Amino acid sequence: MQWVARLLVPGALSLLCGCHWLAKPSFDTPMPVTTNLPTAERVIPPPDISEVPANTAPPVPNNYFQLSADTCRDLAYKNSSLANLIESSVVVRRGPFIHLDGQDCADLVRMTTAGLLSREARNRAAGAALKLYYQLLELEL
Repeated sequence: MQWVARLLVPGALSLLCGCHWLAKPSFDTPMPVTTNLPTAERVIPPPDISEVPANTAPPVPNNYFQLSADTCRDLAYKNSSLANLIESSVVVRRGPFIHLDGQDCADLVRMTTAGLLSREARNRAAGAALKLYYQLLELEL
């Protein structure tokens, strides 16, 4: 009977008291911000820029690269790093249920999924490249 009292008394007290005695922060009014911050001495010396030449800007090119929208799309499609990573990470394992072509069902699903994911990544890269291409073209005209 004592163990029942040991469980019920703290439980009843916690229900009666609850957590209402804790002060809840109020987010309705912002905290006042002080602008008088103390100053501190600089520990790191400023960088020495006496060795840097005065004119370090690269020369402005006089010619443009001949890039069409189709070439831009094709280059982005071929060089998509995410798609290349997905395609290179497909591993074909030999399993117990080999079909006539030498692949089991898991390999077929793995290769199909990787192919679809890489095609999606390539299409997104090509779309982003075309968007940038047309934005540059709009700025030039």
